[in-house]
Amino acid sequence: MIYPDQYIHYKGYQLNYRKFGNGSKALLAFHGFNRSGDDWAAFEKYIGDTFTIYAFDIFYHGDSHIDEKIAEPYIGKTELTEIVTRLMRENRIQRISLIGYSLGGKMVLCLIETMPGQIDDAFIMAPDGIKINFWNSFASRSFLGRIIFNHVINDPRYILKFSSLLLRAKLIHKKLDVFIRTHLTDKEQRERVLNIWILFKDMIPDKSRVRKHILRYKINFQMFFGKYDVIIPAKPGENFAKQIGKSCFHLLDCGHNMSGMVYEICEVINKSISK
Repeated sequence: MIYPDQYIHYKGYQLNYRKFGNGSKALLAFHGFNRSGDDWAAFEKYIGDTFTIYAFDIFYHGDSHIDEKIAEPYIGKTELTEIVTRLMRENRIQRISLIGYSLGGKMVLCLIETMPGQIDDAFIMAPDGIKINFWNSFASRSFLGRIIFNHVINDPRYILKFSSLLLRAKLIHKKLDVFIRTHLTDKEQRERVLNIWILFKDMIPDKSRVRKHILRYKINFQMFFGKYDVIIPAKPGENFAKQIGKSCFHLLDCGHNMSGMVYEICEVINKSISK
């Protein structure tokens, strides 16, 4: 079942979301960079009887908007938690489950940190936040980084040449070079990257607290990584899973793009919640 688009209004931020499925459990879904909430429609076929999926358009994507009067847009852990709390109140939801891909995975980790007592399940796919992204932190949290990246926005030629040099020297994988070019060749894309990094500059999960909360509150936690992913490599996720001390790590036969693995992911989700 597909519902009309709805919005959460929060201090000048308008977050768009749509619902898929009609299950009794509420599953809040956060997509990755340059994607949209529509990504989660494919999950309805396999888990829509168990979950009602609340699929968000993350800011700077889809139909979500930030008031132009806000000089320096910012969403930290507190703001994200307040937005989710407002959604729960407006929809009369008592408890939630979470799913996130890439950028959205980092948001899921932060919510586990801030509101663990209200979470039943958490599923993260190729999640950002398990390993700190140096360039993200440098560009969004330092004055020098802002200057350099603003220059890149106006003229990306040098960083693209540098990527080619690293590729020829076999210091980066070809897929990473393609990823860089995909996101930096177009000016609108470059601006979106910087805007997202600045908006969520403090959205950095405390992995120690996340791990403790997963265990203390007995959250059903499942992680999915791509065997060939050079953007979010699997090894840090595998190490994090070992710290949790239970079988929650799943290696999929794909790269960073997991759109072709919906059935496999949902199969794990269904098995995990039926235990």
